[in-house]
Order: sequence, then C-alpha cells, then structure tokens
Amino acid sequence: MVISDRGYGVEVVNPHTGKSYKFDDLGCAILWFKENKPAWEKDAKIYIADAKTKKFIDAKKAFYDIGSTTPMDYGFSAYENKDEVKFKNHLMSFDEVRLAILRGETMQNPYIKKQLRGN
Repeated sequence: MVISDRGYGVEVVNPHTGKSYKFDDLGCAILWFKENKPAWEKDAKIYIADAKTKKFIDAKKAFYDIGSTTPMDYGFSAYENKDEVKFKNHLMSFDEVRLAILRGETMQNPYIKKQLRGN
C-alpha cells in the first residue's frame, strides 16, 4: 500500500518472520487484525507516525487523541510525548483506541464527528 500521508502511516511487523504490512491509517491496521486474525497478533510490533514529528514510534506506547482529519477518516493521531497531544480532553491509550475503532467510535461515524467537531 502507498501511504498517502506519512503523518498517519502505520507499519505492522510479524515478529516471527519480519514481514511488514503498511497502512494509511491506524483504523485500517486494527480492522486488518480483526479480519485476518494472525496467530502472532499479541506479539506484533506496531509502529505509527508521530503526528507532530512524523517519526515512527511504538504504537502500543503512544498517546492518542481523536478529532484530526486522517487519510481514512478514523481521526486518531499518535504522539510519543503526552504534552504534544493536540486534543488533550480526548487523550487515549492504544488499547482504548483499538476498542473505539472496533466499536465504530471513529470520525467515520457521523454522530461522533458531530459531537467532536460540532458540524
């Protein structure tokens, strides 16, 4: 896959083979896990671009917010440093973001988008 905006790119690495999978948006990666159910999911190395620096960071240790316009409109941005989070009142962990995506609680959901953006 071609990454359309490096500021939101995600790379998933199979820890056993080193094979990598690239995604435009964290939501795509999370749904890929749901659909493909790889046996190595719990051990997967997941890297995401820091929304501010564009540097790839450990997605499981990152700090997240929701409200940004992302390539596939899931709306989650990752930050290595908690102080850099743009929407501080929507601070989330990786596990919280994962659950939100699986529940459809993303910026793709018109109700969520309206609640967060007011439009």
